[in-house]
Amino acid sequence: MKFNKNEIFALWVRNQPTRLNYDCWNSWIQLGYKVTLYYDDLNNLSEMPLRLKQKILLRAVTSLPFFNIDTENLLQYTDVWRFIFLLNYGGTWLDSDIFLTRRLPDSNIIMSSERTYQSGGRKCKDLSRPNIGVLRFPPYHSFVLAVVDKIRPLTKEDKNDSKNSTSKMIKYQKLLKTKKWSHMNQFVLEPDAFCPVDCPFAKEIFMIPKDKEVKSKYGLTFNTDLSNSYGIHLWHNLVRVKNIDVNNAHPDSLYKSLIVF
Repeated sequence: MKFNKNEIFALWVRNQPTRLNYDCWNSWIQLGYKVTLYYDDLNNLSEMPLRLKQKILLRAVTSLPFFNIDTENLLQYTDVWRFIFLLNYGGTWLDSDIFLTRRLPDSNIIMSSERTYQSGGRKCKDLSRPNIGVLRFPPYHSFVLAVVDKIRPLTKEDKNDSKNSTSKMIKYQKLLKTKKWSHMNQFVLEPDAFCPVDCPFAKEIFMIPKDKEVKSKYGLTFNTDLSNSYGIHLWHNLVRVKNIDVNNAHPDSLYKSLIVF
């Protein structure tokens, strides 16, 4: 498989996607990208609109080194899967809740980031931290190999540990703080690139007019200016946890201003 910056890949396992996911995938297509979606069960994509099925390349994935696909810890599965895929094939990974507003930078390496809480119990001294919502690497990159060596589950207990996924991402972030890999931080884009709206405002993306004044939360402000962004993380997990009805989003919401699908 040739490293091609005009291709985007993602993974979908367990359950049906939502309207939010369809909108995100469509945004990639509308910008001219070739999209490949890997899946565990084609039945989980039975409700995908036909016009998306006709444009997205669907590929089955049945196994992953160190894992069985039936693992209960899906977050851990997808976290590790993306890095192993990047190691072996290279490419551009996007989480399925990243809505693109313009084409990605032409760089061979991309890592996204997000702002951290600046007050409250989860206050962080760092203003931002790398995340893995958007990743691009050429194949067999030495840093990706180092990440895989750090985060792969080594035992049966490791595979099933509910806390393991979080600790693995901490290991990834800590690698970027080491002297050996500190030079990789030049490829970590500012939070505004893909997370212009911070996770405490997940509900506001959908349920209020985008020009409405919103009180700050945890030292963060509700930002609807996407002029410095390539896209926006729509925080799918928080939408699900908070029971936000995307189909009934406010007509003047930030989300509604994005979608054309």
